[in-house]
Amino acid sequence: MKTTSTVIVCVLAAGLSWRLSAARVTLGWTPSPDPSAVGYNVYYGRVGGQAIKIPVGSVTAVTISNLATQAAYFFGAKAYNRVGLESELSNELLFWLPSPGRPSFVVNEVGIGSVVPELSGLLRGHGRLLTFTAVAGPGQMFTGWSGDLVSRASKLSVVLRSNLFLQANFATNPFSPVQGVYRGLFSQASEVQPYSSGLFTLSVSGVGSYSGLLQIGNDRYPFSGQLNSQFAANNTISNSHGGPLQVQFSILPSGPPNQLDGEVLNQFWSADLSAYQATFNAQTNPCPFSGNYTLVFPGQDSRPELPAGDGIGTLRVDQGGNVRLVAALADGAKLSQSASVFQTGLWPMYASLYSGAGSVSDWITFGDQGEGTLSGQLSWIKPADQGARYYPAGFTNQSSAIGSAFSPPNGAAHSVLKLTQGSVQFSGGDLGAGFTNVISLSTVGRVTDLSSNPLRLSLSPATGAFQGVVNDPITGANLPFNGAVLQNLNVGYGFLLGPRQSARVTLGP
Repeated sequence: MKTTSTVIVCVLAAGLSWRLSAARVTLGWTPSPDPSAVGYNVYYGRVGGQAIKIPVGSVTAVTISNLATQAAYFFGAKAYNRVGLESELSNELLFWLPSPGRPSFVVNEVGIGSVVPELSGLLRGHGRLLTFTAVAGPGQMFTGWSGDLVSRASKLSVVLRSNLFLQANFATNPFSPVQGVYRGLFSQASEVQPYSSGLFTLSVSGVGSYSGLLQIGNDRYPFSGQLNSQFAANNTISNSHGGPLQVQFSILPSGPPNQLDGEVLNQFWSADLSAYQATFNAQTNPCPFSGNYTLVFPGQDSRPELPAGDGIGTLRVDQGGNVRLVAALADGAKLSQSASVFQTGLWPMYASLYSGAGSVSDWITFGDQGEGTLSGQLSWIKPADQGARYYPAGFTNQSSAIGSAFSPPNGAAHSVLKLTQGSVQFSGGDLGAGFTNVISLSTVGRVTDLSSNPLRLSLSPATGAFQGVVNDPITGANLPFNGAVLQNLNVGYGFLLGPRQSARVTLGP
């Protein structure tokens, strides 16, 4: 334990009380979390005066006598180790000791806060029951009632009587900087696996209590607890699949946004956890990334065991930083997600697939404000399933993700794509070399087929997604396809599902 330690060695006022008639104060505190601490020194004195040191050994409570009434005092504590090195001072308590003989009813506040209703002075209504509520000020927390009655509840009911003194104690709230909602991802460092990766959500209250949720596939595991003085916690969660789960984390209040690091593990694996605080607010801190976007997940046309087509998605971000994704992968799997984008421009994308046996996940990055771009590396896991029509052997595919802001058409001044005539190319997968249809495109996104090979294509001017049906000139089969435009590249990409494989669709000049 160093003299420069930032550990909060104890929290005073958890058991604070005193007897006015004896002019003494009884203090209580929580033990230091530092394993090297062997005892405590209590410091007290009149406000504005010198501190008096009292060594109390390893106990966690002490009574200080011979205190003057009609005076304000401060109290604090330090932990020390075997060689006498002290930690920093705990939270400091300030309170006023009234005269024991005054025939009035007094409610006193110490720290930044108030008591409702405001009733202090001459006693009225002897024997009347009255309820007081302590309200902490900004960045403060209520630590308890002291005086003739002791309670940690913010509401206190008392029967009015002569010579009654109550004090509401407030202190700086150490948990205010970390209050909020955190979202993130966890996975093994060596490889992403569906059973050891997923989505993390945590909500921290103003007093440091928290509730959270781990999602692994289709399974959801709730947990809750209280942060310690280092903004850290450890939970063990029951799990019928592979034994109990343990989640441990700590919050680094260095934001905005604050970052959370930790670990999710069981007896077989350990996964790194990373999350961020969601700080955007539509009224007070609007999200600079708000708007509509389109996403493309490029396929692998050089590897027949993987889809050659490109997965696609549409994205909406509101001014509160809330993200809503609707997507379709190149094997036809559909997904959706509601999440958050953080002040760093990161968005934790995660979706469970194939009845919980597979997944798609990774961090997606929004470009700098005004760029209107998205990028990332995607982990897509499809399990082996001999009953599946497409890719029954399964696969693990590391793919990129690219995206663009999307603006709906506005007449001739702004069209869906900057082209009036172009082509739609179909290639790879079951199509082999493929084929091409020539089209014309109006300013509002209406497509006209100019080739003899039948094609129908409709493009949504609201989202930038498109879908259609094309006739395979070799087999004569009508094949459905889906896609999305990337306005920043003036092109569109998508996928076509053939009999057994996925082909690429490219809409462009």
